[in-house]
Amino acid sequence: ESQSRKLTQIRGHIARITKIVRDLADISRPRPEQVIDIRVTELVENVFGLLRHDARCRGVRFTLHPNGGDDALSEDALTVSAVYDRLYQVLLNLLLNAVDAMAPGAAVGGEKPAEGPEVTVALKPVGERLRIRVTDNGRGISPEIRRRIFEPFFTTKQVGKGTGLGLYVSHQLVEKCGGTITLEASEPGRTTFLIELPRRAAPSEATMRNRSKVRS
Repeated sequence: ESQSRKLTQIRGHIARITKIVRDLADISRPRPEQVIDIRVTELVENVFGLLRHDARCRGVRFTLHPNGGDDALSEDALTVSAVYDRLYQVLLNLLLNAVDAMAPGAAVGGEKPAEGPEVTVALKPVGERLRIRVTDNGRGISPEIRRRIFEPFFTTKQVGKGTGLGLYVSHQLVEKCGGTITLEASEPGRTTFLIELPRRAAPSEATMRNRSKVRS
């Protein structure tokens, strides 16, 4: 991979981060958004690509499981209709939180995970929805904190390390996409957040016939 291509990718990531920061500043001012079909596998890989250039993520393994164990799944089954930058922001927030949970001294007992820090993103279509699971092998979330994690300005990080807005904003953005986000499981060595989004509607038989007529 050439240096030129790497620089182009980094510039693209910087431009997207700039927009995310701007969005945080005016999140209370709703505006029209462009909903497009998003191949979630490509979106996840783009977020991974950004984080691999982030010093905080050195030594962290990022893994994508794109098919829920079904090798016959097509990309259409893993496509949702949403606002790209919003969904990108949600995944970035979750992945950065996961990285923070696996930082040295953050794991239970102050020890790093025995198998090394890892974040996995698993995709699985279920009916008309796509499930996106983000799992880390960090310290876990204590029961008294779980009920507050989606509250605005609530954070367990040190002063200056977190705004307490990441999960709150993510919750709002996922709901705007017609989806849900929940803390599915948390215990020492494993925390999983579950996002469910409506899958892209499959073209009707009439639509397919009309497309065939246009092509012919």
